[in-house]
Parts: sequence; C-alpha cells; structure tokens
Amino acid sequence: MSFSLNLKDRGTEFISLDPTGSFPMPTGDMDALEFYDLIYRTLCAVMFNHASSGHPGGSISSGRIVESLIFNQMDYDFSNPMDRSADIISYAAGHKALGLYTMWALRNEIVQQTHP
Repeated sequence: MSFSLNLKDRGTEFISLDPTGSFPMPTGDMDALEFYDLIYRTLCAVMFNHASSGHPGGSISSGRIVESLIFNQMDYDFSNPMDRSADIISYAAGHKALGLYTMWALRNEIVQQTHP
C-alpha cells in the first residue's frame, strides 16, 4: 500500500510586513494593553490553581492572539449575545479553553464598566 503526498499550493499567501512602515502605537495605549495582558495572565493562573488541572501555558501564550481576534476582528453585538449571525471563536482542542473563558470574562467586565 502506498500513499501519495500532494504538496501543491492550496491558496496560501505569505505577506511580509515592514515594521518601519507602520504607525507607532501611543504610549498610553501600549501601557493599557500591557496591563490588560498582565490581568489576563494572572486570571489564567488563578483559574488553573482553582481547577487543579489543565494546561495553562497554551492559554497564556495565545492570549494576545485571542485578544486581537475578540477586540479587533470578530463581529458581534454585546446587546444581543444570542445573535446567530455573530462571529464564533472555537478551538479544536480544549487545552486553551481556560484562556478563552478568561478573555470572555475580561471582555464582559470591560463592557460592563464602560457601558453599564
């Protein structure tokens, strides 16, 4: 029995970014994001210690990616959480679910404090 390996191009695109061509982030924004990341990582650690099981490393390392998706890319409405047309984030494995739950909790807390 033999298997063939098809390595043809499947429509991927490589984009090279020039860091000098982008606008610098204001210092206040960077400080706020760093503080948010600190809170996120701390909550992941607290939740991991409370559960006494799981893999906190994946959740902590994927935090900034998930933060970018939730706050900058996904389309959803806080006032209508059951909207069936809203974007959904889903993981193939549950190893990072801890981080996803943490990010949702932080997102909801921010919305509640800024727009009660």
